[in-house]
Amino acid sequence: MKKPALRGFLFSRPVSEMVCEWFSRSRVPMACHVSDTVAFLRRGSVMRVLMAVMVVALLAGCAGSAMNEARSKSPYKVLSSAKAEQIVAQCVQFAWQDEAVFGVDASAYLESAKVGGYTVYTRSAESFADIRGQASGTTVNYYAVQDNWVAKRRLAALATCL
Repeated sequence: MKKPALRGFLFSRPVSEMVCEWFSRSRVPMACHVSDTVAFLRRGSVMRVLMAVMVVALLAGCAGSAMNEARSKSPYKVLSSAKAEQIVAQCVQFAWQDEAVFGVDASAYLESAKVGGYTVYTRSAESFADIRGQASGTTVNYYAVQDNWVAKRRLAALATCL
């Protein structure tokens, strides 16, 4: 009994035929059997995962550079609290993840800062808060890329944590 050939998502021909044809044109030695093709496709899926990891790393680098650029300017708002920095940071992260307030864009990530304290940021670092402990309490520097309703709501949610 002959096994059914693997077919691509939008291809009319079996994927194994297309892979074998590509390898024969590129003069790369490969035995064109289904088992070899499946192994090749599995290696391809590993490459897709690696590419996705690389994209995420690049986007994280972009967010980091956006935050560093915003830090070179004055914050949107400076706030203070008598609470501990970790308590404030966790509260801000939780408040910014409220889907009832922010809808599908309810993302917030908490990260320890290199210079001490914490940074809570949203996707693409559109809004972020640097939370640092001081002798007199905790200082929160809030940065927003745009002065819009989302930035004001995030500021209001942050203010509930002070």
